[in-house]
Order: sequence, then structure tokens, then C-alpha cells
Amino acid sequence: MYEVNAFAVGLGLYLLQNPSLVAGHVKEVSRARRWLEGELSKDGFYVFPGYANFILIDVGGKERAKKIVEDLFKEKIVIKGGFNDPCLESCVRVGLGALEQMKFFLDGFRKVLR
Repeated sequence: MYEVNAFAVGLGLYLLQNPSLVAGHVKEVSRARRWLEGELSKDGFYVFPGYANFILIDVGGKERAKKIVEDLFKEKIVIKGGFNDPCLESCVRVGLGALEQMKFFLDGFRKVLR
């Protein structure tokens, strides 16, 4: 569906030849996911279970989700939210990364909720 450039192909080949790099990254992101889910649960948020490279957080309403997305964007944190699908409309979608990135996100998230 989308063309892949030479750099992406080269990187893909390199990662296929060095699976320990991928495994290490997956382990790091999985650890960051568990930490973030725990922190969000402590703050009273429901995080949908899953195994993807993102988490869905129920923030309690479509308008609140839109406002959080807008306010985080001002903090230079880009997430998705304010979905039109009724089962997702009260959620924000946060891409996962390393623990440092998730700490940065959580600090921003908590800031815009104040």
C-alpha cells in the first residue's frame, strides 16, 4: 500500500540479522507499558488490556479526550483521541516507548489534568 524507501529496507534487513536488538527493545517497551499502566491505575484511569504498541486510556468522555489531546499537543506530546466510534470516544491512544518517554508523557498528562 505504501512504498518503502531504501533506508527502511536496509534497517529492516539489519534488524532481521540482529534479532537481539528487537528483543531488547520489545522487553524495554513492555516494562514501560507495565509501569505506565500501574501509574495510570493509581490515578484512577482504566487502561484497556492489550498487546499492541499503544495503550487505550478511558478518560471519561469524548470532549475530555479531545481537550486532553489538544492540551498535550501544546506540551509537544502527540497522542490520538476524540474518536467518533462510540466504543472509543472516551479514550485516548498513547503510543508506547522507552520508560523515559513514558515518564515524560505521564508528567504532561498529569499536568494537563490539573
